[in-house]
Amino acid sequence: RINPMYNRGFGVYYEGCGFDRMVFTGHDEIIYQSLLQTEQWLPEWALYAVRYHSFYPWHTHGAYAKYASDKDHQYLPYVRRFNECDLYTKHADPVDAIQRKMIDELVVRYLPNGLMFPTKRT
Repeated sequence: RINPMYNRGFGVYYEGCGFDRMVFTGHDEIIYQSLLQTEQWLPEWALYAVRYHSFYPWHTHGAYAKYASDKDHQYLPYVRRFNECDLYTKHADPVDAIQRKMIDELVVRYLPNGLMFPTKRT
């Protein structure tokens, strides 16, 4: 059978629909969904950066640009900046007490009650 929804050239998506309307899975999506269920004080661009920082085809290679919304284009620089602090930036040196205190203070500032993970209720 022919279903016009799937025969537009983009599958179930449409040009400019935005990544928020697309299905993403993986650890970034789990953390993003957890942040949404948590009392948190992060700006929208920070939540966006958490959600899409592993979407390398978009932020590194420009793939899927036809699906990007104005918001996706607006927040792209934040994702790229966030990525500079993420993958391949880790080191083996332990965090000292002063650094640990600064990190703990940041966590409390933006996630005052910690991170809540979604649970499935039956």
